[in-house]
Amino acid sequence: MTIKEDLKSLDLLPGELVRRLKTPLKSVTFWMHLLVAVVGLGGAGIWYSLLEYRFSGEWSWPAVAAALCTYFPAVAGAAYVDSSSEGQPYFRSFGIIAFAVFVLLIGMSAFTIRDGSIVWGLVGSILSILFWWVVNADKACFRDVDGDGSTPNPNRKLKGTKKGWQV
Repeated sequence: MTIKEDLKSLDLLPGELVRRLKTPLKSVTFWMHLLVAVVGLGGAGIWYSLLEYRFSGEWSWPAVAAALCTYFPAVAGAAYVDSSSEGQPYFRSFGIIAFAVFVLLIGMSAFTIRDGSIVWGLVGSILSILFWWVVNADKACFRDVDGDGSTPNPNRKLKGTKKGWQV
């Protein structure tokens, strides 16, 4: 692609988003990071609130709402930081716009009564996980195959020489 082709980023973005949604679908490593780190450990406050309800039998709207409304800004913020290092300027701009939407969701969840707060927290959580997915779809550390040496492979020949070292 040359500058003369003058492709508009609004023409490029939908295809890029679809590609990034499909890319990690069959990656065990990506799913493991998503489920264990982002949903499991990242959502510890949500899981704690749900387990507390399970064992006490008393539903606490404020606790669940607070857990949801503090979870999604953290996931969205982490994804935004990752998106700021993208190679394409239009994708970095997408990250800024997406984070602005999350700032609005934070405000809406903070200023609504308990039921609305849970709804906005759920919407924000689902969208933030989707945002994390799209931003991290191309990260080398989430690939199942070691194509560029970014993941440890004990069978791979090391680069360099032994010159100057006594072995």
